[in-house]
Amino acid sequence: MKEAISVSGRPNRNLKDMLHWREELMYSYPIIDERITACDLWLAAQPVALSLRTSLEVMWRTTYASALKYEDERDPVMKHCMLLSIRESYRMMQRELPAPYCAAICARLFDEWLDVLNTEEERAGKRMN
Repeated sequence: MKEAISVSGRPNRNLKDMLHWREELMYSYPIIDERITACDLWLAAQPVALSLRTSLEVMWRTTYASALKYEDERDPVMKHCMLLSIRESYRMMQRELPAPYCAAICARLFDEWLDVLNTEEERAGKRMN
C-alpha cells in the first residue's frame, strides 16, 4: 500500500518531484482528493512556466473536480461562490488566450460544468412545473 504524502511534509520540493508525485496521486487516489488539489495549487504558484500539457492537465482536473464538488454541495452560499470562481477562471482564459484557442480549450475544460449546470437547470424546471 502506498504511503499518504502531505505537501507540507515535503521540505525539498522541486518541480520534477512534484510532477512525479502528482502523476502517482492521479493513478492512486480519486480525482477530487485534496492531496492532488494541494499539488496542483503548488504547481500553479511556481514562478517557472509549466509545460502546456501540464498546465492544461492541472486546469482540466481543477474544473472537473470543482464541478463534481459543486454537484454534491448543499449550501447555496458555497454553490454561489463556486460559480463565481469558475466564472472568473473562464474570464481569465478569455483574456489570456487567443479567441480560437480559447473556444476549443474551454469547450473541453468546462464540459463537465455544462453537464452539471444543465442537470441542475432540468431539476429546477421540474420543481417549478
